[in-house]
Amino acid sequence: KAGNSCSRVMIPTNGKLNYFGDGWECERGYYQTSNSCSQVMVPANAKLNYFGDGWECKAGYSQMGDSCL
Repeated sequence: KAGNSCSRVMIPTNGKLNYFGDGWECERGYYQTSNSCSQVMVPANAKLNYFGDGWECKAGYSQMGDSCL
């Protein structure tokens, strides 16, 4: 809603309409950067986090900077 009218939600590549239908969010495996979605770069021995917008180390590994050792 924009005043007394409705505006179309502009969804970027790798984005989707949010639950309420009044905005957008990034698909799983992507994170929001300004008005776009960037791919999550998952290092070796890591996996996407629960929300799919970042990563976490697999069991038995610890995060050291941008890697899992």
